[in-house]
Amino acid sequence: MHLRPLVLTTAFLTSALVGCSRDEFAPWGFAEDVSLECANPARGQVGVPYSYTPTVDGVAPFTFSVDPSTPLPPGLTIDESTGTISGTPTAEGMYPLKVVVVDARDVQSVITCGDIVIDAGAGIDCRDESVAPGDIPDGFVGLVYNYEPTAVGGRPPYTNWTDGGTLPAGLTIDPATGVISGTPEVAGISNVTLTVTDADGQEITSECGVLEIRDPIQVDTDSLLAAYPDGCITYGEDLDGLIAKGIVIPVKDATTPPTCSLVAGRGNGSRNFDGDANTPDSFPPGISVSADTCELSGTIDSKLRFGAYAWITTIEQSGTKAYLPYCAP
Repeated sequence: MHLRPLVLTTAFLTSALVGCSRDEFAPWGFAEDVSLECANPARGQVGVPYSYTPTVDGVAPFTFSVDPSTPLPPGLTIDESTGTISGTPTAEGMYPLKVVVVDARDVQSVITCGDIVIDAGAGIDCRDESVAPGDIPDGFVGLVYNYEPTAVGGRPPYTNWTDGGTLPAGLTIDPATGVISGTPEVAGISNVTLTVTDADGQEITSECGVLEIRDPIQVDTDSLLAAYPDGCITYGEDLDGLIAKGIVIPVKDATTPPTCSLVAGRGNGSRNFDGDANTPDSFPPGISVSADTCELSGTIDSKLRFGAYAWITTIEQSGTKAYLPYCAP
């Protein structure tokens, strides 16, 4: 009996190996590269919970970490078992990212990913910081109110503006634009809270502080007639006296005092006393009213006809106006 030696040629081995997959040979040293799909990490926002899991391919299980040269945004961490990056960001900015992946064979790969972008925290700008204490702008009874808050952060467009019933009577908010408008009906204080929804469905809520509705500066007709039965103010009266007599009722808690002036074109007693239609309305020649004290001074020009002269003086405070009748012989 003759035994024939079996010779395995290179060609035979090659043909035998062609039909085998890479995974089948992995245990014998055919390394499979780790791939990580992380070119476009999810965008985040300060104060909003964040979660992003890149897709990994290779020889499992894997261990994940972040390369020390590219620390995560403050508030975020990476799960070493799943690669999920999560947490609540605390600072806005653009953060480069490199992820270190170690596969089942202890092969390490450092993969450069896209940047993680953290946007500023969302909120509603609804306070007038230029006026202490920095609340939503005040309004006045009977005067048209119009104010537009602004959504910041989040994803525009913004919709579904609401005040949750916190606005005072007479004011409403436009659900599409956020504009607050109307005519306040009664004096009082309201603590206003506004909410808006961004394009991602996130509800953004802000406390806007106190909206105080005050009475505008007023002239009380009954008090005027009690002090001046003929219905007009004359010499010897100033602003302090007008307030003390209840004729002028100033704006509550106003930061500036009332001022008096003649507003050209009002009519009702003010006129072109010089008879020249090309010159503006004025007080009767020789007469003036102090802007600061509203006090009448001077004498009627002797060239004018004999008689009593009357006009309307405008008194203003905090953007509101009232009208005082004056006369001089």
